[in-house]
Amino acid sequence: PTGGFDITVRVIRKHEVIIPGGSNLITFIGENHRNIRMNNNILSYNDRKTLSTFLKGLKVTPTYANYPRKLTVKCISTDNSYSTIESPERITIKNYLEGKYTGCRVTKPKLNCAELTNRNKIPLELLDVIPNQPYYKDIDAKLQRDVIRNACMKPHELKSAISEEHRIVRDSLNHPLASQLGISVDSIPITVKGT
Repeated sequence: PTGGFDITVRVIRKHEVIIPGGSNLITFIGENHRNIRMNNNILSYNDRKTLSTFLKGLKVTPTYANYPRKLTVKCISTDNSYSTIESPERITIKNYLEGKYTGCRVTKPKLNCAELTNRNKIPLELLDVIPNQPYYKDIDAKLQRDVIRNACMKPHELKSAISEEHRIVRDSLNHPLASQLGISVDSIPITVKGT
């Protein structure tokens, strides 16, 4: 798109976001990685590999601990449901889940687990995401193309795009719902004159 315009654009393929957190790790995965189905089945090797890349470095805290501990996810793996955790006494994961959730019965010998920096393997259901932590996510190919396309706009194209956005904002303010909700936006663009 830069033909005859002599501009070089470098797109950083990762961007930093702040995670609001406070949610369970399974919920976090469901919201941010929709192509992986979090159901009662053991994740495939490819899904575990994808999630390991996606979650590596994420700070979590165990829901069963008496005091908050910050732990870091290393990778996603599977572990035996008869492994033990401290809650506050040593108990198997199977017994903990069946005791905490009325009517829950763990029948599968293996569970999806996060391997943490302290070498523990904890089921995803027993980890909460620590809030307000920086987190790096990959920018998908479509967003990269959009960034490059917008950065390479010629001045008259950029002016047309800005005018179109201004028209959309102005038209949306005429919607009856906007006045009912008391929404108002100053739609007069700021004019800057160069020297």
